[in-house]
Amino acid sequence: MATPIDRAALLDLIELYGQTYHTLAAERTLEKIKALIGPSAADLATRYLAGHSLDAIARQTGMSASTVRQMILSTGTPMRAPGRPRKSGDIR
Repeated sequence: MATPIDRAALLDLIELYGQTYHTLAAERTLEKIKALIGPSAADLATRYLAGHSLDAIARQTGMSASTVRQMILSTGTPMRAPGRPRKSGDIR
């Protein structure tokens, strides 16, 4: 047999559910807005500094590589030298 729950506790649960529901709805709305706006220059720079290539970031975001490059440069982030990175033991 289920134990009875008092009215105050039930109202607290309903209020908590409502707050949680509205918070989740707001988060989903923000995610949709961010998707429409696209990533910020700082987001792109963070990906680039993490080692992603301009082409990879462009593919992930649906932007052109030149737009990605311009946005990253606008943050003051320096560009890496073109080509593949050298292995630590390579000698010129």
